[in-house]
Amino acid sequence: MEPHDKARGVELRNSSAVPSEELGHPVSAPATAAAAAGSAAASTRPAGVSSFVPDAFCCLHPLALEQRQQQGSGDWHLRATSKSVRSEADLRRWLSSPTHTQFLSFVGRLARHAAGKKTLPSLLYVKNSNNKPQIPSAGAASMAAGAAATTTTAASAADAAQVSVQSGARELLSGFVPFSELPANRACWALVEVLQQLLKWVDEIPPLEQPTRFGNQAFKTWCRRLEEGAEQLLSGVWAACDDVEVTETEKKEMVDIFCSSFGNPVRLDFGTGHECSFAIFLFCLFKKNILKEEQHDPFAVLGIFKGYVQVAHALQQRYMLEAAGSRGVWGLDDFHFLTFLWGAGQLSEQQIIEPAQIMERDLVQELSPDLLYFDSIEYVLQVS
Repeated sequence: MEPHDKARGVELRNSSAVPSEELGHPVSAPATAAAAAGSAAASTRPAGVSSFVPDAFCCLHPLALEQRQQQGSGDWHLRATSKSVRSEADLRRWLSSPTHTQFLSFVGRLARHAAGKKTLPSLLYVKNSNNKPQIPSAGAASMAAGAAATTTTAASAADAAQVSVQSGARELLSGFVPFSELPANRACWALVEVLQQLLKWVDEIPPLEQPTRFGNQAFKTWCRRLEEGAEQLLSGVWAACDDVEVTETEKKEMVDIFCSSFGNPVRLDFGTGHECSFAIFLFCLFKKNILKEEQHDPFAVLGIFKGYVQVAHALQQRYMLEAAGSRGVWGLDDFHFLTFLWGAGQLSEQQIIEPAQIMERDLVQELSPDLLYFDSIEYVLQVS
């Protein structure tokens, strides 16, 4: 594995499966967003393409899945990849590839299967016992405390409004499936434990005193610890897959993808491309059948991805990371995009909350522990 702080930045839309040696550049792992199957891998660098194209998302983006064409088996395997899209022609080749289509389908599928289910409230609450989470309902506790407080005060207009908000939140959440009831296997919980460990490292590695406010150098220490410990951390995930064979090459490629999901230690930044790397990591786990399609879709979004977002938020705030790139990040949150897309999927079947209500702070506070979309809104309100 290439040392994390020496790896080059890549963006999703500037990546494909064309091997770097065919483009006239040395291979460096990990460095591409997704591997396009078939003829794309055999293409060469177009004439006149410069040796470097600036990255918009400013992040590492490895992927690794390539569909086998031999005998039409449809099996998937991981392969070493590198940054390869350096022209519009390369980009068009990637956008028309089977892997691009399948990845977008995967993102949509997880959004659909998140509908009507609650998220993991916090990594800090999880105590795994026989693959069953022991999680207090943070949302319910918050609403109960708020309701108790309002009953002891005068029935002012503000109190009445607060009670109305809590009532609406309770009505909405009453129809949602509790997170503890989502199907999960040993690999699901092993991934949650990995994220818990990453969150502990954030607490263990304090920011350094430095003259500049943004981009604390201690983030490099955190990334170095991740780079050095990722193989051991993820070994528990592979060990949980009794019915799946994961080769050493596949493990290495998935470790590389995982490590590129938490920000760039050279630029000391974090962006939507890093978030997309984690989605690609999940995509790989499903393609390898470590996580089971449809069965584990809700847990992947509302448990594993939610835990990842909690780690990402902690990194962004603890080490004052910059938002990566000045182009392509036009969303409400410079750091995240999928939180809103998958969060909207979680809310897609409800008829209680109107779009205009998403900025009502009381409602946001009540719903954020259980709903990914409102958790994202609350984070924006806190850091903006």
